[in-house]
Amino acid sequence: MAGRVGGPPSPSRFVKPAVLATVFCALALGAAAAGFGYRLYVSIGQLRAGVEEANAIIDATGSYVDALRDAETGQRGYLLTMRPSYLEPFWTSGAVYERAGARLEELTRGSPALEADVAALRSVGQQKMTELTDTVQRAMRGGQQAALPQVLTDFGKVAMESVRQHASHINNTVLAARAARTAALVQDEQDVLYGILLASFGGLSLLGAVSLMLLFGRSRLVETQGALQLQSERLRGIVDHIPEGVAVFDSTDRLLMSNPAFGPMAGIPPEYCRPGRSFADVASAARDWEPPLRPDSRPGPAPQTSEARRGEHVLQIWRSPMPDGGQMLGVSDITRRVQAEAIARQAQKIESIGQLTGGVAHDFNNLLQVVSANLELVERRLEAGNALHARLAAAQAAVERGARLTRHLLAFARRQPLAPESTDPARLLRGMEDMLRRTLGHDIPLEFVHGGGLWPVRVDPHQLENAVLNLCINARDAIRERDGERGGRITIEATNANLDAIYAAANPDAPAGQYVLIAISDTGIGMAADQIARAVEPFYTTKAEGKGTGLGLSMVYGFVKQSGGHFKIYSEPGHGTTVKLYLPRSHAMPAMDYAPAVPEAAPGDGELVLVVEDETAVRTAAIEAIGGLGYRTIAAENAADALALIDGGYRPDLLFTDVVMPGEPSARELASRASARLPQLAVVFTSGYTANAVVHNGQVDPDVQLVSKPWRIEELAQELRTALNRRRDRLHSPAPLRVLLVEDDALIRKTTADLLADMGCEVMSAATGQAAIDALQTGADLLIADFQLPDMDGCRLAALARQLQPRIAVIIASGCAEKATGGHSFDEPGPPPVWLAKPYSGQSLAAALEKARTGTA
Repeated sequence: MAGRVGGPPSPSRFVKPAVLATVFCALALGAAAAGFGYRLYVSIGQLRAGVEEANAIIDATGSYVDALRDAETGQRGYLLTMRPSYLEPFWTSGAVYERAGARLEELTRGSPALEADVAALRSVGQQKMTELTDTVQRAMRGGQQAALPQVLTDFGKVAMESVRQHASHINNTVLAARAARTAALVQDEQDVLYGILLASFGGLSLLGAVSLMLLFGRSRLVETQGALQLQSERLRGIVDHIPEGVAVFDSTDRLLMSNPAFGPMAGIPPEYCRPGRSFADVASAARDWEPPLRPDSRPGPAPQTSEARRGEHVLQIWRSPMPDGGQMLGVSDITRRVQAEAIARQAQKIESIGQLTGGVAHDFNNLLQVVSANLELVERRLEAGNALHARLAAAQAAVERGARLTRHLLAFARRQPLAPESTDPARLLRGMEDMLRRTLGHDIPLEFVHGGGLWPVRVDPHQLENAVLNLCINARDAIRERDGERGGRITIEATNANLDAIYAAANPDAPAGQYVLIAISDTGIGMAADQIARAVEPFYTTKAEGKGTGLGLSMVYGFVKQSGGHFKIYSEPGHGTTVKLYLPRSHAMPAMDYAPAVPEAAPGDGELVLVVEDETAVRTAAIEAIGGLGYRTIAAENAADALALIDGGYRPDLLFTDVVMPGEPSARELASRASARLPQLAVVFTSGYTANAVVHNGQVDPDVQLVSKPWRIEELAQELRTALNRRRDRLHSPAPLRVLLVEDDALIRKTTADLLADMGCEVMSAATGQAAIDALQTGADLLIADFQLPDMDGCRLAALARQLQPRIAVIIASGCAEKATGGHSFDEPGPPPVWLAKPYSGQSLAAALEKARTGTA
């Protein structure tokens, strides 16, 4: 009989159950340990919550007591000093007191014992706060004596002690509860410890713990590898996007990586920026650096920085050693920063020179004033036909030449008093054309190029004419220096220009905005870069000796900067020069005439003039000149003496004072105090250097009448008479017309208000009908309203205005005046409204104003 032959059982049959049993036991033990651990975790969490709650209650109790203590401190400080500043902690502690009390009630809610304690604490706290408030109010109404009886009752002391006792009781209760919870936790810890010891018994528990540790370690490894990969990608992204160029080399000087900015910024071709290239290859590719990058150089132990030039660019180079023995090479383009620093240094240099020249001009003008006034006084005493007239004229011409010199110095120093106004540059240049052609001569062609629609500019038109004339004369001399008496061309170009933020960043002295560009170009000898750098320095000239003062360009530069503009020179030796003047745009209507006729000044009629001048010679000359014009004079050496004369009974009709004088008060303060004593006093200032006393931002203050030294007697006579005439007009002039302007378009509202102000009106503005109704409460003589307002039409507004002021004159402006008048009747009392069609000019506005005023609509 055949039988089946069998072998010994496979060991795996026993191994697998054993492994499973081992794992099961390990899991059971682990579960038991976990149960004990969870119990401890819950206990710790409960204790932590209890401790945090206890700490919060203690903190809130402390804040509550501290707030009462701060309030009491503020009360005591105020009662002792009666200074309101000592009440600051009292006022601020009230909010803290309320918040702390509310917090205590919130934290103790659900605990009857603590709720009762907190209620008692809040009750006595409220009594204390009421006592403090009552005491402070008594002191504020009646002083310390009024509050003293309340303080002497000792009620506040007793209340505060009660507050402390209740707070201490609350804290003790909370601390006791916390101690009980801590003791319970200690017991739990002991129980858990015994359980864990039992659960950890046996080798299988150790095997399970090791297995868990291995699993946890593997998980952390994978997590760390992922984090490192993410960090590496982030760092690479950061390096790729920084604006500076960065390249990293290993210990063998092989390129590991570089960012996209490195090659273009360093001027290195892309093939040299690939990983694996040697540092020597990269250094040789930077062949246009000056100084060059040495292939065999290594950074020191600390980071190193240096500068190199690459064509017109300035590069900042930094090299740093790496921990693995490699190095990092960084490149940054600092061209704009270097340019800005150069501009700042030049501006500081020019400002220093300007301050020096301004001071020199002041003293020199005083000397010229003495000479000029005495020359005129002598000339007036000579008989007609005397041979000395010619000599005096020559001397006076020399004085005028010196005055022009100081004016140029002040122009460069940006201290000349300007009279800016809205100016049409195209009309100004057309008016100069004939004069420029005669000045330059017919052998040099002069070409004017300007497009239509040139914006107005806000400048002093006479100084702009001087600037253009100076530049044209410089251009003529440069052409003749190159081509002799024949050949060459001068071009004057005017165009609108917008300087954007990019240009402003490259030229920090040029704010971004709208300008009118006036460019004077020539085909002359040109200038080198070093000459351009010094071109605007006073007394620097490229002309032959005796051919120029070196003040022309400096005067133009100072005028442009003082006017808020931008000045730029472009030149190349042998190819000519272009000087560009960027003048700020004006939104006001240009003046129609730049040179009004000056009437001959009437002589004085015995008016009394107070002359204030610290220079004796100048004061004497001024007294003689003013006396010779028919005025009576009194004199003072300084402002204090002048005020003493007025306080002593003198009643001058006009104050003629120097601006720059030693001592106090200043000339401006003198005029203010004298006008306060004599409201109808006329004031004329004089100075050779105004600094910032009556001239701000290059403009004479609106309320200032200034005659610059050295003045001529005829000029002085005109200024004195003008000031006295204004004084007379103030005495007899009627009140200005009060106009309420209602227009929702801000630009139209602004320009119309400026036009009305120029017509002598007192203007109030509003953007809506309701705002206009509110403004009418203060009164107005005339209403100018846009027909289409956001909240009502102009006719409705006019009707409401007539209800408030039945006789108010009305002008209604509309873009379609005929249509508006045809569809709207106006039955309110008073004269009918005047319709003004948009767009309107100053002339049509003035005509409508006259019709509305006279009721002839």
